[in-house]
Amino acid sequence: MTMATVQFTFGEYLQVMVEGGDRRFRCGRCEHDLGPVSDNYKLHTLMREGSLEEAGPLVGDPKRFIDDEMVFRQYFCPGCVTLLENEINRASEPPLWDIELR
Repeated sequence: MTMATVQFTFGEYLQVMVEGGDRRFRCGRCEHDLGPVSDNYKLHTLMREGSLEEAGPLVGDPKRFIDDEMVFRQYFCPGCVTLLENEINRASEPPLWDIELR
């Protein structure tokens, strides 16, 4: 039996595990599998979408710069509901692919 090892840690709770040459994202708190590193791990999480005001008082009004509707997204582990990532993105866009391993 091959032992899984942590290859990378991103932030506080997102990890890349290696087991038998297979690299996968997982939650560092509960070890829930978040998909292969060839995928955007955010597609394997629970997502909450809210207004920019929820991102904090220092987030300015994007309408000063762009016409597109912007949203505040939070991504949570489906296993333990630990917050893994926040992002601000266009409402019409898919989740940002901010960690891409090759």
